[in-house]
Amino acid sequence: RLVARRGQLMNELKLKDPGAMVAVMAEASVVEPFVSRVPGIAVANHNHPTQVVLSGTTAGIEQVQGLLQQAGLKFSRLDVSHAFHSPLMAGIDEGMRKLVAELSIHAEHRPVVSCISGRTYDSPADAKAIWVKHATAPVRFVDGLESCVALGASIFVQAGAGNALTSFARG
Repeated sequence: RLVARRGQLMNELKLKDPGAMVAVMAEASVVEPFVSRVPGIAVANHNHPTQVVLSGTTAGIEQVQGLLQQAGLKFSRLDVSHAFHSPLMAGIDEGMRKLVAELSIHAEHRPVVSCISGRTYDSPADAKAIWVKHATAPVRFVDGLESCVALGASIFVQAGAGNALTSFARG
């Protein structure tokens, strides 16, 4: 229900520019300087040590793609409906806050790692605070995987479409 309603909230946004996303095949330290040079974009995902996704306005993504090309970096524009995990999604925060407030969650019996914070949830309240910002906060998949490994995890299962995250987890 939470994921479905979050999707509805995003679809209900009345954005003149829903934005765009681009995956850059480079380390975060190489990509981050481009973010500071182009207004309207942000790091959306750090999925792999050598892959970072940028998200933001369509004009900002087009501008950064030009800079990435000039720098000789490989990148791939993503086929998405919105600039997920960027400030452009801030319009759903209030709806998410209301939705998450209705949830009854309990302390976990085993550690649960958030790929938004890159660490385990401290409490149900911590989980709710993170979920409210899920659409606007960057995904720290690498940090989340490292936290899982530090906790002793060795088997990972991807639930959902595709297998990109599984391939990132392999290395």
